[in-house]
Amino acid sequence: MRDLFVVPAAARDEFLARTRSIRDFLDAQDGCLQNMVLEQAGVADTSNVITVVDWRAADSFATARAAAAARSALHDFKPPELHARPATR
Repeated sequence: MRDLFVVPAAARDEFLARTRSIRDFLDAQDGCLQNMVLEQAGVADTSNVITVVDWRAADSFATARAAAAARSALHDFKPPELHARPATR
């Protein structure tokens, strides 16, 4: 699984902190083979953040996704809200 986010400078620190927390959680899930957060300078005060997670099998991904959703609900964290902030794509 790979995702690309364009993050404005004003949201960078919070976005990376949350992304790294999710990365650490996914690292501990059964079937996680590789998990990286990469950052590249963007244009006009933005950063390109790329996440890469490789899973042993589709069922490993499905189980981890459900566990991540439960964890987000427990901590009242709503990833779509963070991603929907102005200029975060």
